[in-house]
This record gives sequence, C-alpha cells and structure tokens, in this order.
Amino acid sequence: PKHSSHWNVLSSVVHCVCREGMVSHVRDHHCCDSMAYGGGVCGLACLSEAECNTQEAQTCIQRCHRMCPAFDTTPSRECMETCLRRDAPCRNYTSCRPPPVHTHICDDGRWPEASSGCCATNRTGGQPGVIYGCPKLCEEQQIHRMDGGRSIPWWSRWQPGNQVVAQCSCRDCPETTVEGLSKFGRTVEESIWDNGQIMLVDIARREGLQYGPNRAMQELMAERNDEILKLSANRDTLGFVAYDRALGGINRHYTGLIVEAAQNMGDDEYVEVRQGAQGREEDRAFIGLIAGACTVVIVAT
Repeated sequence: PKHSSHWNVLSSVVHCVCREGMVSHVRDHHCCDSMAYGGGVCGLACLSEAECNTQEAQTCIQRCHRMCPAFDTTPSRECMETCLRRDAPCRNYTSCRPPPVHTHICDDGRWPEASSGCCATNRTGGQPGVIYGCPKLCEEQQIHRMDGGRSIPWWSRWQPGNQVVAQCSCRDCPETTVEGLSKFGRTVEESIWDNGQIMLVDIARREGLQYGPNRAMQELMAERNDEILKLSANRDTLGFVAYDRALGGINRHYTGLIVEAAQNMGDDEYVEVRQGAQGREEDRAFIGLIAGACTVVIVAT
C-alpha cells in the first residue's frame, strides 16, 4: 500500500526484494558493486517473519506508518530520524510486510486496489478503459504516477506492459456506501442552485451573450433543478452508481437544451427589457415637458 505513507513506499519495495530472494540473486551474479543492477540491495537485512512479529517491530511499523503520511510532500524531520534514515532505529524493519491500510471504500461499494489505493471507474460516454482515482466525496485527494522514474536498481521499477501505474492517497472519505450516498445527495441538494447559475453564466459567455443567460435558459435550468431534486429523493433505492449515472444523464440532457436556447434566443429578451426601460424614460421626459409648458401658460395668463 504505497499510497498510505512514505514508510510504506520504502517498505513495500524492500519487503518485495526480500520476499523474492533478490538479495541472494544479486550476490550470486556478482552485481553488488553495480549501482544500476545492485543499487544497495546486498546491504539489506531481510528479517524473518518471527522477528517482524515482535512487539518492537510492530511498534516501529505502526508508528512510522502514522508518522510519515503520504499527504506530506516530503517526510518530516521526525519521520526521517525515527524511520527512514539509514541509521534510524526503525529502519531495519522496512523488510517486514507493510501494514494493511483501510482508508476508504469506493463509490460502487468495492474496496480499492491493495497496492495502489485507487478505485477503478469505467469511463463515461462509451469510451474504453477505466479511470483510477479516489472516491468522489473524499475531502483530500492526491493521485501520483509511479511508473518510470529513476529508482535504483532498475528492476525495482519494472512492470509488465506500458500502462500507467497510479497511486491514490485519499483522506476523510465516507466509510460506507450508505454514508457516501447520503453525503453525495446532501451535497447535490445544497449546491444545486449555485451550480446551475455557474453553468448558465459559463454557457452564456461561451455563446457570446452580452447580457448573460436569457429567460429561456433560466427556465430550463429551473426544470433541470426540479428533475434532480426528484431523483435525489429516491437515491436510497437507486444506490450510488445508478444515482450518479442518472444525475449525469439529466445534466447532459439539459445542458444541450440550454445551449440551444442560448443560440436560438440570444439577447432578445434583455434587449426588449432595455428598450422598454428606455421608452419609459422617454415617456417621463415627455410628460415633464408638457407639465413645464402648462406651467408657463398658467403663469403667462
């Protein structure tokens, strides 16, 4: 679980090297002095399962996992001195199995990948492949690419194929699908009006409307909001994935209609209002002129 802490990034590699017998393999082929092929592997101390199960080992493993969170861009001084430096008191335990980490559950109710912490979501619009990331409602999300790079020895970064290797660090996420669905529904309901107005202004700007969204666009957005609220009222029976898919369908449908209204109606509604206001100003000026003339006639009389 490299995604969870700087400790686990190092420990997962060292544990894998020890588990696969790479230390003896490198020694047998006389590659210890090669930086590219040996890369310090021959100096690793691979502890036994019994040594890793001791209280001292488990205390170090759990403490370093918490002390070196992946959300910190670089390890803290305390993390380095206690866990990661070569002379750190806990450094020898990097060869032990990293602790299992359960930080979140995916939107569809499945657990994330054990090694990456990522949730795989099918692409929308019929596009092939999947997208890797955190659940939508996590308060903090960081996604890193781990393929490539300059790690040594070179074989420690080897992977079959040329696909992207992602690592997802997700924090403050819903712990259950029920909690996630409830939070998603509340978020949609609380932000529906603001979200709609942002969409309207963006469409009006892109379509070149001088006076902002016209009345037809506003009415369509009000219809969209009503449809979403009706859908949200039944979200518990739909489940997260179906609710999210239906929500996207409503948004796509009304976005198309609103774009058409912007293109077909233009600024006509606002121009008429402006002309009406200008006409009222002219009427008031004319009435004032007549009143002034009458006053002059009365005084002259």
